[in-house]
Amino acid sequence: MDSVGIGIIGSRFAAHLHAHALSKLRGGKCEIVAVCARTRESGEAFARAFNVPHVYTDHRALLDRKDVHLVDLVLSTNLHHTIAIDAANAGKHVICEKPLTGYFGEGPIGETVPRRTMFEGALRNADAVLEACRGNRVTLCYAENFVYAPPVAKLRRLMQASGGALLDL
Repeated sequence: MDSVGIGIIGSRFAAHLHAHALSKLRGGKCEIVAVCARTRESGEAFARAFNVPHVYTDHRALLDRKDVHLVDLVLSTNLHHTIAIDAANAGKHVICEKPLTGYFGEGPIGETVPRRTMFEGALRNADAVLEACRGNRVTLCYAENFVYAPPVAKLRRLMQASGGALLDL
């Protein structure tokens, strides 16, 4: 394999962040070969911005591509777990933007649905994703890393400069 083919599922804000980050990889051989968006217009706008050759509005068509080895899920949270499972079942490695999943059941969340019910629903969804990835021998990466975000970087600099006294304040 000369290059890792990436399919991005989602085309809005987070997709732009991920595509920009991918373009900055040094020494890596990867290429965004396809994008899937809710609307053709949104997908085409993303494709123009990042020189992506193929646009889809159905994630299954993107997953059928032989040149897509990894999918980057940057779409609505309620779709993460089902599309991650579809991707794993298609033999694609998965990067999933935070959060991996949540509770998407019926009823007014936080009012009549107990927190335990919400937690158990989210856990079932997460377990299903992990099971699909393990069963298909693909890697799941969870994209939640604020280590380089400006406020976190500033905190790290302050902690290093304090010599340990910062926590005593």
